[in-house]
Amino acid sequence: MFWTKKPANKSEKKEIDREALIAQTQRHMRQVREDIGEDKLAELAAQITGKKPPSTPSPREQAKKILLEMDSDKLAHGILDMLREERP
Repeated sequence: MFWTKKPANKSEKKEIDREALIAQTQRHMRQVREDIGEDKLAELAAQITGKKPPSTPSPREQAKKILLEMDSDKLAHGILDMLREERP
């Protein structure tokens, strides 16, 4: 009922298998990138991570950013002027 340690030769075999696996995975990723395309891959990565893809913001987002950067007094006066012009 005594167990003995196994020889250390298996560690070398695992290193060879590991390197082959890494090479196979890299080949597979290159093929997937070519098949899917970089744009679609970026969208999928953004969905997985929950982040927005690096694209141009919508016009609404652009306007929101501009309004946030504007002086609040000028913005308020501009809105009031527009409201005054619309009323008969």
